[in-house]
Amino acid sequence: MSFPGRALQRAWHLVDANNQTVGRLATTVAPILRGKHKPTYSPNQDIGDYVVIINADKVKFTGKKWQDKLYRWHTGYPGEYLHYFKLLPTFSACCTMVFDISL
Repeated sequence: MSFPGRALQRAWHLVDANNQTVGRLATTVAPILRGKHKPTYSPNQDIGDYVVIINADKVKFTGKKWQDKLYRWHTGYPGEYLHYFKLLPTFSACCTMVFDISL
């Protein structure tokens, strides 16, 4: 359903990541970014809101993920090798990169 003539209004949401796990925080933020909380949601339109995550360096991981977690991805080109990086060195350098990947 489209609503021609109505201006798209985007809101700003402030999310505190203090002592929250990354996965649960990502499942809270992802629908807001897509706009699923709005009655005018349409999967083919970008109607999501803006999200600002504060205290991203105080997020917690369960178990031994600080030492063992690997983030892997493949570029899709044939013959390319698998790219990966460990969580702890990357998180200490740039704590927002984990949220970029998880969202």
